[in-house]
Amino acid sequence: MITQSILTCPHCKHKEPELMQGNAFPTKFNCENCKQTVIIHKSECCIYCQYGDFPCLHTQIVGSACCTG
Repeated sequence: MITQSILTCPHCKHKEPELMQGNAFPTKFNCENCKQTVIIHKSECCIYCQYGDFPCLHTQIVGSACCTG
């Protein structure tokens, strides 16, 4: 299981690593580069599944079912 995901800001394309929490599903993050608050789409479960290079821990275990809306 991969516990770190690199989030990519959709505004400035800045990449920052983020350590995933086992039972947390964050719905937004603040880009350190452009200072924009990035919020997920309604159909996604968390920022890792929407903007990360690896999905959240829950999705890694059960598959894409948790992010189908």
